[in-house]
Amino acid sequence: MRKLKLFLAVCLMTAALTACSGNTSSQTDTSSSAGETTEDTVTLKLVFQGDADSAELKKVQEAMNAVTVPAINAKVELTRISHGTFNDQLNLILSSGEEVDLVNLRQLNTITLTSNGTIRPLTQLLQEYGKETYEAISESDWECCYIDGEIMVVPSNKDKAFQMCILMDKAICDELDIPYGTNATLDEIRDYLVRVKEAYPDMYPLVTEAGGSLHNHLGNDELGDNFGVIVDIYNDDLVVENLFTSDLFINLCQQMWDWAQEGLIMPDGASNTDTANSLMAAGKAFARINTRKPGYENERSVQIGKEVVSLSFMEPFTMTDAVSTTYGWAIPYSSKHPEKAMQLLNMLYTNPELANIMCNGVENEHWVYTDENKTNIKYPDGKTSANVGYGRVTYVQPNQQITIPWDGDPVDIWDQMDEFNRTAHASPAKGFVYDNSNVLNEVTACMNVKNKYWNGLLCGSMDPSVAIPEMNTELEANGIDRLIAEKQRQLDEWAAGRDQ
Repeated sequence: MRKLKLFLAVCLMTAALTACSGNTSSQTDTSSSAGETTEDTVTLKLVFQGDADSAELKKVQEAMNAVTVPAINAKVELTRISHGTFNDQLNLILSSGEEVDLVNLRQLNTITLTSNGTIRPLTQLLQEYGKETYEAISESDWECCYIDGEIMVVPSNKDKAFQMCILMDKAICDELDIPYGTNATLDEIRDYLVRVKEAYPDMYPLVTEAGGSLHNHLGNDELGDNFGVIVDIYNDDLVVENLFTSDLFINLCQQMWDWAQEGLIMPDGASNTDTANSLMAAGKAFARINTRKPGYENERSVQIGKEVVSLSFMEPFTMTDAVSTTYGWAIPYSSKHPEKAMQLLNMLYTNPELANIMCNGVENEHWVYTDENKTNIKYPDGKTSANVGYGRVTYVQPNQQITIPWDGDPVDIWDQMDEFNRTAHASPAKGFVYDNSNVLNEVTACMNVKNKYWNGLLCGSMDPSVAIPEMNTELEANGIDRLIAEKQRQLDEWAAGRDQ
């Protein structure tokens, strides 16, 4: 792997020297002499998460085109898909072979998309058309993006670490003397939820995100799919274990069951179809659990329409999944213009004006500066997240860290984000990318089992003393031991190669 990285670095340097020597074969405008024709402007189709009215989306496209056409002779056509249906709809788009040029994968399995030929390798494209992007990303992050010796995704420049927290209604916290902006244990958080239930019996103390699990990360290294994990990331031993028989999993499920019996979790959490944000905005919920990052509370306050605060119950930690399998950008094989797509991605990663338009929308339409210093932006007067027509979803952007900080964020928010990423505890297996192609049947079978129990157990709606033994019996019958053994074999090989 190190030899491959060295080769890539040399290729990038060679490409730069070639460009400086006057070789302009990759330029879009070839009309420098009589008889030559200018290349037709292409339209690049982008798919990423978020809500937008069609008229407002058109304004954003036009503003982006004003930047991209002069630079790379390409226009954009944006498709935004809402949070709740994104994975399913993007899967349908990619599996159908629909022509798209640049997609944010959110949490789709990169290995699967690579093995079935859905997304294309990016190593050569980065060498020729994305040099600045390649140089802006650390080697340790790139190591998380290789599959079979090729870079398959460009990681979004966002929070690349996980820190679990409970997000709460600030007004209620102040009223009931509930602390925030610090750390707490889950037992302490339970006591605060009891306090809310007593004061607001008609409000859900804790809600789920559209039927999802309350806890999307448990503090272990998931190694791609949770079928074989490193339970203790603070130990350097690369031992793959069964998460579902671990004390970590069993104790957390029991804790959620106990909370649910006390009425602290919405009773239909595993089947809830509402977003947590909408429930909090409507005053039906006090809190939700999610991952936090610098500026997270302000970001959610804008989305929810009321001030929210948080208590962390886990220190920041990072692993491969935090870098490459959450909101990475890919170029599908269905793209007819992969070179242009990489040029566009490179611009979105390095051009502040273009990045800010895609992230926040058009000035005076979707945002205005907060003051004459032009250090922060906000919604125009009379506009909110509910009626602005172009929703901000910062973490799906190729590089949110070159956009203008939002109102309420400190001017140094991106420096804080860099510090958050840099100081997060790294799993000893960071950089390992698991290839499940040898065990796809077992993965599918075990995933079906997991899907029967995961949300229910971690939303407190299944009795763990009954459900966990049943779950493990079914997992064992469907091959989880083989999955663990295969993952351990690959991890050992990766570690041996890394140490050479």
